Amino acid sequence: MPDDPKSSDRKRNTHSAQDVRQAEINLRKPWQRWVFFGGLGAVVLVIAIATLASRTG
Repeated sequence: MPDDPKSSDRKRNTHSAQDVRQAEINLRKPWQRWVFFGGLGAVVLVIAIATLASRTG
């Protein structure tokens, strides 16, 4: 809301393109890798099941 007097008092945070680029995923511990890749596998599995269910339904 531009008419809000409080909004002009707030300092705007600006970031350079170098600061906001995509970062790498740090999975330092084995359990973190298991959870990350398990989550990716679960998404693929759910999509595959949904696709098969829609074809037979």
